[in-house]
Amino acid sequence: MDWRNIQDKGIGFAWKEKPMATGLDKYRGTQTYSLVYCRLLNAAREKEGVSYEEIGQIMGLEAHLGMTKEIGQLLGEINEDEHNNGRPMLSAVAVELTTRMPGEGFFQFAKQLKKFHGETDEDKREFWRNEIQRVYEIW
Repeated sequence: MDWRNIQDKGIGFAWKEKPMATGLDKYRGTQTYSLVYCRLLNAAREKEGVSYEEIGQIMGLEAHLGMTKEIGQLLGEINEDEHNNGRPMLSAVAVELTTRMPGEGFFQFAKQLKKFHGETDEDKREFWRNEIQRVYEIW
């Protein structure tokens, strides 16, 4: 595996191992990855949410059915990288406009990372509250 670094505002990190859940390096090392990562990081620092729609706009996506898949792919790559570097899922700040919570893909991905084992809506809310708090504490 090649070692790549992204430097943004003095934050450096490297991918130490092959990604575990997305299985695809579609966005890593791209400007799109960096722009979305920076927006999520700024939201974490401000303790605010970022809508999936805003993320789609940053990515230059038109509103369509495939948009969700592309956003999920990018957020999955970011989450893998954060996980591999011992940090919580940064995409906890990415939320649906209607619920102000992450979508189902967030929880499925957390299960793939073996971070979440719940099933009920309350389990999801509790996990998300804990994960977003960890994000806020780190950033």
